[in-house]
Amino acid sequence: MRALVRFRETPTKYAIYGHPEQPPASAAWKTNALTPFFQPQTFAWLLHRRLLAYKLLTAIALLAICFCARAEQLKEYLWTNRVIVTFSSEKSAPERLSIIKQIAQYPCEFRKRDLVHIDLIAGSSAYQTLGKKFSITDKEFKLILVGKDGKVKLSTNSTSITELFAFIDSMPLRKGEVSTERC
Repeated sequence: MRALVRFRETPTKYAIYGHPEQPPASAAWKTNALTPFFQPQTFAWLLHRRLLAYKLLTAIALLAICFCARAEQLKEYLWTNRVIVTFSSEKSAPERLSIIKQIAQYPCEFRKRDLVHIDLIAGSSAYQTLGKKFSITDKEFKLILVGKDGKVKLSTNSTSITELFAFIDSMPLRKGEVSTERC
């Protein structure tokens, strides 16, 4: 069976895969016909493009890692705590005050579920950084529950901490924790 071949131009000799011949002296240009398709020099232009693409993808990946590192303020809680992140437009927002009051009202329940509360107010750098991470565009109240695995489990405008406790208790990981909890 013959090897795959392709036509290409070379300034030196005329060869048909293993059968070299001299071109006629009157030829204005010389071709190297039917050379093996898998020779490295035939793919040099492709290799340069791939190398450029790899460099470009590496640069993009490094930039993405740098931007994500700024937004990874929650990384310290990974696999140890669930995080409640509240986004408020101002310090005196009634929803914000309600959540803070409810957390103070149920401290034992809050600790049993390994919860941490991060309270963010519009205008702060942390609000902007985490707001981009969680796609918070408006300046309304928003409550985000981040699970121990670091994924968003709930995004709501509700301020009921008891509903939040019920939602957490329905999670599979939480069901396993119920047997070992103490307050």
